[in-house]
Amino acid sequence: MNKQWWKEAVAYQVYPRSLMIVITMVLGIYLE
Repeated sequence: MNKQWWKEAVAYQVYPRSLMIVITMVLGIYLE
C-alpha cells in the first residue's frame, strides 16, 4: 500500500495556503 500520494496531495493543499498567509503578513507589515 503506497500512501505517498496522499502526503503529496496534503502538501499541495497546505503549502500554497501557508505561503499565501506568509506573503499577506509580509505585505501587511510593509504596507503599514
